[in-house]
Amino acid sequence: MPEANKYDILFLVDGGIGNVLEALYAVEYCIDRGKKTGVYIHTLSKSFVNFLRKSYGPEVILSSIDGVSTVNLVHSFTYYDRFELSYDNYFYIHPDQVSSEHASETEQYLSVARALFPSDHKTGNSLRYLAENHSERVKQATPEDRVVLYPGCSAAFSSKKWPYFMDLIGRMGKNQTMVIGGKEDLDFQFSYYYPKWIASWVPQKILNTRVFFNFLKGSRLLKKHAHFTGIDRLENAYFNVFEWEELVAIFRRCRFFIGNDGGLMHLAACCGARGTALFGPTSIEKNKPVSTLMEVAFHKMECQPCAFKTKGINYTYGMIACPHQLGCLYSLTVDDVMKNIPETHLPKQP
Repeated sequence: MPEANKYDILFLVDGGIGNVLEALYAVEYCIDRGKKTGVYIHTLSKSFVNFLRKSYGPEVILSSIDGVSTVNLVHSFTYYDRFELSYDNYFYIHPDQVSSEHASETEQYLSVARALFPSDHKTGNSLRYLAENHSERVKQATPEDRVVLYPGCSAAFSSKKWPYFMDLIGRMGKNQTMVIGGKEDLDFQFSYYYPKWIASWVPQKILNTRVFFNFLKGSRLLKKHAHFTGIDRLENAYFNVFEWEELVAIFRRCRFFIGNDGGLMHLAACCGARGTALFGPTSIEKNKPVSTLMEVAFHKMECQPCAFKTKGINYTYGMIACPHQLGCLYSLTVDDVMKNIPETHLPKQP
């Protein structure tokens, strides 16, 4: 195998945007150690992968692994496809309820990188290689004067949405905030949950089934969750407007950030934004940002995080099987969130 095609370390990563960003801290660590580092991603949106290629270069963000070999292969649990790749050492990253008590997903990647290439280098709050575009439309949006809000997440995992963003905007003022998101953040087809009268008598095993969920949804017996009707028509709301490089510029300049556990929250943290990440059913220990500037807000329940199937609750794709009416999110009030915002970071009142 030609040495030009052999990497010191290669990461196979898929999943969501957040999963990839969490791995990139280890990627930058290896690059900074002078190691030939590669990443292969093939299921994310082309626009995001192209953004990463622009940021890190095509020699790092690979378009193919044909003819490539590596000394160390780091295989993420999010990468499901079979692959043919020559490697000397194999490492599998699979955060679970036990391992996440000791290290977040980001730290698990970093642990492998630090063990392979020891250094006393301390991980910073941000990813330094991310490309930005401080464009004219970013300047006109004046993120430095606003709290940036991210009310979305993957449509199929809508149980991560905090339900009080409209109330938060009303409290802070629409002119003091800036709402961002993509097309998928306005997709509410899975944003329904079981009312208490159904969850109280139906066994959890049945609540976990998609057939039962879809039957009740079709019968209009489910409760709407975080539909945010009209949020995209608010003044200073930007859905499907900014490119990835522009979002980096926004997050690096905004006064404060508040968002759900989703891809744009992780991007904001990677850009060094000061803010609050809102957690409900997902694991704080696994998904918490490595940045010390991004705090977390949550309401702890016995079944949290059901992302690990706690108490038999099935956190799954395309439905909300919660028997507690998403109490972990609905009990997290606007006051709870606002008290995390330093007064010096609140927008200036007109």
